[in-house]
Amino acid sequence: MKKAIILFLSMTMLLVLSACGKEPVNELKYKEFKKEVTSKDFEGFAYILTDYEAEDNDYMVQIKKAFEEEKSSLVYYNAQTSDKKTYNKFNRDSADVKMYLPINEIVYLKDDRKSVFEIDEKILTHEGYEALKKFIADHKK
Repeated sequence: MKKAIILFLSMTMLLVLSACGKEPVNELKYKEFKKEVTSKDFEGFAYILTDYEAEDNDYMVQIKKAFEEEKSSLVYYNAQTSDKKTYNKFNRDSADVKMYLPINEIVYLKDDRKSVFEIDEKILTHEGYEALKKFIADHKK
């Protein structure tokens, strides 16, 4: 009986841990996003959505789908849904030339090097979507 209980608990724990995997696309609050992306050891994809057209036309649907298909991850901040105080802080920070913020572009950062993919209405086309998937595939870990 003890073996059955231990086996059951082990299987339950394994199931819970496997379900806690990292989502491919993670929306962060601005403070968290800035801290993560500007840290010296950050390596990966990042994006800041500021364009109202991107919000209105659901660019994130295509972006999420591409990252899911490529089994890669992205952190992003949506300035369109921020409160005014946070947006003003972001706006001030974006004017700082010493700080790189990937506004309306997906960037891959590694070892102080960056590769950039511009996000615009082309993401809604098949060609734009495939180009994003290629960009992700070319840079993923």
